[in-house]
Amino acid sequence: MKKISFLIFSLAIVFNIYAIDLNNASLDELLNGTNIDLIDAMKILDYRKDKKIKDIDQLVNENIISSQVGKRFKDSIKKNTRVEPVQDLRIREVFSGPRTDVRSRANNEQLFSENETFQKILEKMSAKDYPVAAKYISYFRKNFRESIYTDDIIYFAAAIYEENNQTEKAISNYSIIYERFPNSDISVIALFRIAICYEKSDIMSKAEEYYRRIVLEYSNTLWAGKARQRLEEI
Repeated sequence: MKKISFLIFSLAIVFNIYAIDLNNASLDELLNGTNIDLIDAMKILDYRKDKKIKDIDQLVNENIISSQVGKRFKDSIKKNTRVEPVQDLRIREVFSGPRTDVRSRANNEQLFSENETFQKILEKMSAKDYPVAAKYISYFRKNFRESIYTDDIIYFAAAIYEENNQTEKAISNYSIIYERFPNSDISVIALFRIAICYEKSDIMSKAEEYYRRIVLEYSNTLWAGKARQRLEEI
């Protein structure tokens, strides 16, 4: 299994939602900086193969997207009247309930294979495009529940939460890796990130607890050395 470890860098996503051309925008452009998820974006791509899109209401009226999705899209446009930072880092479940559509591919078939989706996530995480990565992660978690990449996917979700300063959710996801995948190569990395999250939250006793756990349980690893260094510094 390919294991991933990387440092969490600062996030700076700048996107002008008015620049979106529904008739020509790429999949990434539809996903980036909007509240449209992967399923809805693919519906739009399929629909526009045969019809020109006048506005969002057309997509709602023809049951391509739900009225709720259309409202979220419009609200995003109203909110972003100029170029400004936009972040949508929610790790959401992809809609899977009944919906009437003129097109079936986006509803009834997997949009991407397991490996294709994982590679997309790697690509977006490497580019620090966390809002789009989060949407691919949501799709992956919904469609590939027994994947060999599950621990990596949980790590990516935790990393995005950490980047968005949602430390409680980050810790919760990192903890899942340690508890469910104790033999994973990234288990020790997850423990280290938990300690970092506690430091960020100024809960130093818990941070020290996790650093000591790393020193004891992973004594012959690079991470044990990093944990010892952090214990000396705090």
